[in-house]
Amino acid sequence: MKKLISLIAGLALIPCANFTAYAEQSIYPQTEFEYESFRNAYYDMYRVDGDSVYFLDRDIYAEKTSFTVSSDAESDVKRETYGFIFTPENDGRYVVSIEGKEELYVWLEEPVDGVPEITVTYPEIYNYIVEVENGEIKVDYDGKSGFYETYNYENKNLTDFPDKRYFSYVNGFIRSENYITNVYSENDVTSYFCVNSGYEEDITDMVKVSYEKIAVYDGCEWVSSAIEHDDIQNLYKIKALSDGDVNVTADGETYRLTVNNGIFSYRNYIDDVLIGDVNNDGNFNIADAVTLQEWLLNKPDVEISAEASDFNNDDIIDVFDFCMLKRSLSDFVRNNSVPVLVSVNYDTYIDYTYGWYTNLSVNVIDMNGNEYTEDFGKYTGEDKDDELIKKADEIIKNGHQKYLDEKNDGLVNDIKYIAENAESFKECEMKRETGGWADYGERYLYLLYGDEYFELGRFGGEFAWLDNEYIQNFIVKLSENDLFVEDYMMKTSLEYIKENE
Repeated sequence: MKKLISLIAGLALIPCANFTAYAEQSIYPQTEFEYESFRNAYYDMYRVDGDSVYFLDRDIYAEKTSFTVSSDAESDVKRETYGFIFTPENDGRYVVSIEGKEELYVWLEEPVDGVPEITVTYPEIYNYIVEVENGEIKVDYDGKSGFYETYNYENKNLTDFPDKRYFSYVNGFIRSENYITNVYSENDVTSYFCVNSGYEEDITDMVKVSYEKIAVYDGCEWVSSAIEHDDIQNLYKIKALSDGDVNVTADGETYRLTVNNGIFSYRNYIDDVLIGDVNNDGNFNIADAVTLQEWLLNKPDVEISAEASDFNNDDIIDVFDFCMLKRSLSDFVRNNSVPVLVSVNYDTYIDYTYGWYTNLSVNVIDMNGNEYTEDFGKYTGEDKDDELIKKADEIIKNGHQKYLDEKNDGLVNDIKYIAENAESFKECEMKRETGGWADYGERYLYLLYGDEYFELGRFGGEFAWLDNEYIQNFIVKLSENDLFVEDYMMKTSLEYIKENE
């Protein structure tokens, strides 16, 4: 039975605004003098400013310093001259680690050029815990961790000093059996899915990856939650290679993941449970976000599916799951959208420098009533409608999505009905009306079904639609919801047609 903890917290989880660069010169040191001044002013070498945190490099001469973020919540990281700007995008816990350098005197099993020892420069990691609640950022410096364990390094080869990324030291902070770790170095990011398990010496066949072009098993480390602690665990690391879906089985558990822009995130189905289907109606949509929010606010008579609501798999339903649900909802809807309506818009505008010009944009509406928009800018006359219609799937993947309000449920049902009965409407003839707007430009509405499409209506220099009452009422309803023609223009045209019948 899952433990359900209700948090009566403010749920206005508005994504953080972008950090204003160079608001104060002292925030981002650009010279050695400013670097030293920052160190003197901020002992723990970080500063919270608005919706971001600036972390200073530990070494002024550091090159290719890595910056590691471990969390299931999203964030943005930007490199500065002497540090990193970290902007958390969701409420939640983030473990941030910054690489420094230390030197270690090592005895070698086999002397090199007759010398039995060597000085090795190795990374040392400085750890911070960043907590974000209702957009408020709190940072705790948690000390440093070096690359050494409870045994000494005598008689070790140089090959025993790989470039570790210190997954071990986020163990005790995340307090989760699995989490996502992203390592930033210069302009690159490497994403890992990490799984903690009880200590085992024999780890043969403990990890399987379904599609090794998407991700690969990157080895196991025997780690503890802190230096010299005896809570040793196995830490399995799976490294993202390219975008796509992949299943990872580790220690008997299967995790369904997706990689997007090189970054891991969780997929929505676990053991046939649709994660996100909070209201248990078989769908994952905006209604689930509303239901979970109401449940967290202790509204009476609100029931949820615990299994479907636990996004971060920690057996607790809280505001962090709500935050992840909203982020995942956008990705899930986009990845599962079936385009059914395409509006190709040639809108005319006047510019006092260039005169009249036409702007081209395309709106796509999917089977569930979600709208996606792509603006192609000034129309050059090269694009054709059929070419733009073929881009419907691509436009959905690009995003620019907005959900229809709950009041539009009837419209969503109309969209499904028309899409499912496309063949019957295809036989209708186009009916041309008076009352077009000559200077408006042109808008063309197409219905997609399978690999085929046909026109439902057009508006502008000419006003025409299929000679079918259901389709005509549907186009009016689209316009009432600003999904085809502006509502006032449609109503004015219909009034003109009625008066001149």
